[in-house]
Amino acid sequence: MTGKMALQTSDLRLLAGNKLLCQQLDWQVHAGEYWAILGLNGTGKTTLLHTLAGLRQPDQGTVYLQQTNLAQYARREVARTIGLLLQENHEPFPGTVLEHVLIGRHPHLHNWQWETPGDIQLARHAMDIMDLAGYETRNITSLSGGERQRMAIATVLAQQPNIFLLDEPVNHLDWHHQHQLLQYFSDVVKQQNKTVVMAVHDVNLAARYCDHVLMMFVDGQTLAGPVDELLTTDNLNRLYGHDVSCINTGQHNLFIPL
Repeated sequence: MTGKMALQTSDLRLLAGNKLLCQQLDWQVHAGEYWAILGLNGTGKTTLLHTLAGLRQPDQGTVYLQQTNLAQYARREVARTIGLLLQENHEPFPGTVLEHVLIGRHPHLHNWQWETPGDIQLARHAMDIMDLAGYETRNITSLSGGERQRMAIATVLAQQPNIFLLDEPVNHLDWHHQHQLLQYFSDVVKQQNKTVVMAVHDVNLAARYCDHVLMMFVDGQTLAGPVDELLTTDNLNRLYGHDVSCINTGQHNLFIPL
């Protein structure tokens, strides 16, 4: 069940150099919705997420956070509401896994304030969710790619935002952790009425876990709406420039490139 407006774009236009990524995007995302952003490489999925998080300015149009212009918010206030998972995470300094996950608590701390026992408990809980219990003292340089990704996700979970913007969250994850992660976010959306918007390449993961989809086409056009309406072979053929077949498994549709 969806709720109040979480994010909204009005007449949004995004460019990468001279390349048009999207134009006249009027898009509404409500609390309690789980969105997938689909499109070929270079169509602007990451740029859109960064714009929604306030990391870059729109080339035209406006982004609204909870019906207020995003530009009017202080950065700390945005960070308390929106959690952004970057596609690539490069840790500039060595440290332990727990120290890194605690970074997610920084928007909730005052200047020069140390983390409280409650903050540490929240960070440990986020690590537990991502199967990182017992990793607290591990140096981050010793982690595999999948373990680093789970640590990055745990950091966003520790932030406790109401809106999750996830850029390729299943990168480097094995099948078990992919489905565990996406099911977790599905539960969060349904049980806590939070919002998830994720860029993802696997159409079948979008079909299985998400209830809405935004398609970004190479010509800057977009389609947004319920998964059941938009995830069709015709739309996917157009989106990816490749023929796609659909098999109904009885639980959800399975899309196969031909």
